Amino acid sequence: MAYKQKFLDSIITDAGRHVLLQAGAGEGVLIYTRAIMSSQSVRHLDADDKPQGLEDEEIRKITKLDDNLKESKLTIAPVDNNVITITGSWDNKQQADDITFSTIGWFARINENGQEVLLAITPTAKPEVLAAGSPDHRSTEAITCDLDMAISNAAKVEMTVDEAGLVKRGEMQVSLTKIKDDLDKEIADHANSLSQQLDSKANKNDVNNALSSKADKTDVNNALSSKADKSNTYSKQEIDSKFANTGGVKSVNGNKPDAGGNVNVNIPHVDLSPYAKTTDVNNALSGKADKSNTYTKQDVDNRLNGKANNGDSYLKREADGKFVTQDTFNGRINDHENRLKFLEQNAMLGKHFANENDAKAWSTKGSNYIGIVDN
Repeated sequence: MAYKQKFLDSIITDAGRHVLLQAGAGEGVLIYTRAIMSSQSVRHLDADDKPQGLEDEEIRKITKLDDNLKESKLTIAPVDNNVITITGSWDNKQQADDITFSTIGWFARINENGQEVLLAITPTAKPEVLAAGSPDHRSTEAITCDLDMAISNAAKVEMTVDEAGLVKRGEMQVSLTKIKDDLDKEIADHANSLSQQLDSKANKNDVNNALSSKADKTDVNNALSSKADKSNTYSKQEIDSKFANTGGVKSVNGNKPDAGGNVNVNIPHVDLSPYAKTTDVNNALSGKADKSNTYTKQDVDNRLNGKANNGDSYLKREADGKFVTQDTFNGRINDHENRLKFLEQNAMLGKHFANENDAKAWSTKGSNYIGIVDN
């Protein structure tokens, strides 16, 4: 897609030329103060991309613009090959409505107490729009414009608009806002995921309480080991039944019954001490758990193997502490804003010299010192 021109050539005003000449003559420090968006149209491109509007001389005579739709403080980059770059940046933070503008006005003054003048005018190729911000008053869009001023001598000043280059303040603000939104969402997602994982784990106290009411497998086995096997014993009912039919017995092992029907039989002695009484068995079993309603030790071990140990997992408050907090992130943003404010408060210092060596020596005193050589 072909590049679409947004800004036309900037034009320095007569008042702006005057303060630049003053600075070039060493009569003071030139301070760039602000830039504004204005709806006033001084020049534009028609459907055939041909300039329409005021002539250059008419534009140079303008001393003020009709309105100030939005204002930007300026930043100044260090001098590079006698070129000064002044940057204006506008974002839509806390902007309720769209702003349509056709001109950018640049302002400056000589010294702190000097009168501010309209230094230069930058027309837009077509009316441009800075869209309204988001409902939560965050910045979602920015427009940035640079002025590169190349000073060849005290009588000649050239100004051009440069839309390309490094990231500007407005663009950085939009990027920071997006990073903050993404980070807030990531922190919330991690916190929610961790909370859900912790909610699905069994509470250690609940497990211990549940196990405390269950029968111990070893105790059950020890109690049963001292009881008679059912297959090798008669129940009371079975024994009574067998003796109920003994009245018609003629003899038992060759012994005939006496007149009372009793038979004296030598019965081998059976030691019943290893065997439990029915009452003893019932009493012992009454305090034991039904196997269908209890977990074996292996069952409990298997279930606990899938749960996190206290030493291997984080509580929600511990997880929250491992992520970047809102205050920490806001502090980083404030650091960036303080650096930008520092750049906004610096001005270029120019001085007039008769020879080139003196001018170069002056320029090496700092990034904002400019030595101008008289021809």
